[in-house]
Amino acid sequence: MQTLQQPFAHFFARMPYFAILLLLLLLGILLFRKTLRYTRASGEPFDFDKELTDRDNPAFGIYFAGYIVGLTIALTGTLSGVGTDPANALIGIAINSLVAIVLMRLGTFVNDRFILYRFDDKKEIIDDRNAGTAFVYLGSFLATGLMINGILTGESASVLLMLRDVIIYWVVGQIILIIGGRVFQLISHYDVQAVIEEDNVAAGICFGFFLAAQGAVARLALAGASSDILGELVTVAVYATLGTVLLCTGRYAADKVLLPASPLDQEIARDGNMAAAAVVAATFSAIAILLAF
Repeated sequence: MQTLQQPFAHFFARMPYFAILLLLLLLGILLFRKTLRYTRASGEPFDFDKELTDRDNPAFGIYFAGYIVGLTIALTGTLSGVGTDPANALIGIAINSLVAIVLMRLGTFVNDRFILYRFDDKKEIIDDRNAGTAFVYLGSFLATGLMINGILTGESASVLLMLRDVIIYWVVGQIILIIGGRVFQLISHYDVQAVIEEDNVAAGICFGFFLAAQGAVARLALAGASSDILGELVTVAVYATLGTVLLCTGRYAADKVLLPASPLDQEIARDGNMAAAAVVAATFSAIAILLAF
């Protein structure tokens, strides 16, 4: 009987953590809704709810879903190192979660300015219903959530040091993501941003999953980071470099081994081949999972 009671007791003991994380997730989603501003080309103001219901915009649905999952991944990082005192644990989770929510929201501006910087992302998603652009954002949101998750598993001597460390490592993680995005565009024998702007969903899936896998590599590098900034940066640089090389190798393998009948760039850029994009996305995911475990 005692053996049966233990799992139930453990489950109910964790319910307060689940409840506060759920409330903070809803708070993060509310912040996202309230800070998303856009005016259509027609002059009509943007309406969050109508985009998902009246207009049935799949691109916006992908975009929003990516943010929800990315934020959830980030918030789970706050559970790392939870102590035995429930009150202190809940306070720590709340503080870390608020930091994670703000950093997740700032991550959207990084994508706007430094990853898909050659066209208006919101216009593509909202006005043009461009699912390719939305998939890139989905990958970026997942990557940012994974990075924040890893950062929050680190240890700092005080709250102020923790805030300093989290911000520095978040910036480092975003730099890794930006560099990874540029590397992907270099190894692709087509103009990635131009093709995505032309509503090529396959190209968006490939790019988005590459970014998500890059985020998993960055999480591996940033997990458990201490306040020894310089020492940790060396470790992060090594992990990020090796991880990026492996992801590029995976793309080459998908081209030459998994899809040998036709050049991958042609299948993606010219034909918009979703089947080929799915294989490439699975390859990036497989490399990230293998590295993570």
